[in-house]
Amino acid sequence: MGDHLDVKVSLSSRQQADLELLIDLIESGVAVPDRFYRPSMDRRGDDMLVKGKVMHLHLDGPSNALVYLIQYDDAVLIIEVNSHIHLHDKPEGKKFRADLIGRAERNLHKVLQAGPASFPAGGRGRKSRT
Repeated sequence: MGDHLDVKVSLSSRQQADLELLIDLIESGVAVPDRFYRPSMDRRGDDMLVKGKVMHLHLDGPSNALVYLIQYDDAVLIIEVNSHIHLHDKPEGKKFRADLIGRAERNLHKVLQAGPASFPAGGRGRKSRT
C-alpha cells in the first residue's frame, strides 16, 4: 500500500485487506466489485459525487470505514480513508475544500507525468461504477 495514503480511522484486519484489494484492483484496471458500493446507491442520490466529484467506497461491507476518491479518465485519486464524517456535513463533503482537492490534483498530475510506477496509492484503471 502506498506511503502517502491518508488513513484517518482505525481499520480492522478485514478493512485493511479490503483497502489493499481495492488499491490493487484500481492499479490493475480491474472493475471494483459491487460489495464496495452501498446497497442503496441506486435508490438515493449522492450529492458529494454529483456536486463535488468525490465518491466513497465502503471497506468490509456497511462499516464506518470509507475510501473517498475522485475518478478521472486516466487515473483514480484516493483522497483519504475516513468515517462517514464527510457525508454528515451540510453540504456533504464541505471539508473537501477546493484548495485541498486542487493540491491533490496537482500532485496527481505530477505522478501521471512520472509514469505508473510512481503511483503512491490509487492508480490508473478503468473507471469504477458511478
